[in-house]
Amino acid sequence: MLTRIVTALVLGTVVVSVLALGPPAAAAGLLITVVGICYWEFHGMAAPEFVLDRAVGTACVCTFLAATYWGTAFSSLASAALIMFLPALVIIARIDPIEKAGQRLTANWAGAVYLGGTAFFGLALLGNTPWLFTMCIVIWGADSGAYFAGRAFGKHKLHKAVSPNKTIEGLIGGLVTSLVAAAIISDTLMADTGVGLVPCLIAAAVGGLLGPLGDLVESAFKRAYNVKDSGTLLPGHGGFLDRLDALLLAMPFFALYGAYLGIVTF
Repeated sequence: MLTRIVTALVLGTVVVSVLALGPPAAAAGLLITVVGICYWEFHGMAAPEFVLDRAVGTACVCTFLAATYWGTAFSSLASAALIMFLPALVIIARIDPIEKAGQRLTANWAGAVYLGGTAFFGLALLGNTPWLFTMCIVIWGADSGAYFAGRAFGKHKLHKAVSPNKTIEGLIGGLVTSLVAAAIISDTLMADTGVGLVPCLIAAAVGGLLGPLGDLVESAFKRAYNVKDSGTLLPGHGGFLDRLDALLLAMPFFALYGAYLGIVTF
């Protein structure tokens, strides 16, 4: 437990410092680096023996995100096309064993959508730090609330086949925590943005559901690939994907909802 707490404190301090104090470009670099690590971990679960495939896929996803943030619309589209073509070329050129070609293509393209696609929306959030922190607080609040509510009151399994430790009571506790956090955020962090209480509560309600869904999706992948953790880089936590999973499905929603509210631009 101590190792887990220390890792969380160190990681949290670095992330909050970069997002709050650093320029947006530093936050973009951090996001792209973390997503690259997550892709490496995902591909390592899905097709562990194909390291060249993994390296090419990781490079393509990171190039796409970098081109999206620092480049033009054309460079973003061109690098998106590269994600489709280059891994396929590598796999076809090194087809042996041919019976695993489908597995390799799926690992590359599914990882690109799952991580590169969601992180594309995450880049748009970097232009509005209060809204970005709102998303993080809502998702992390839901995760913490679900943990404590589940331990105290959990009796009914949420999805036993995927994650036997999660409970319906935990989900409800996480939603309540998200809504309370949103009410506080609306009068503090978001006070000067023109976004009031109701939009914050809507964001919290949806985010409080998308966070657990993201966690269940990653758990489903791990069960399918028969692994306990996505990686070993974070002592006490597993891999980076194990920590980012709840945010992945929330990023597209917060980016699109933020655009609807007029505080996020693509």
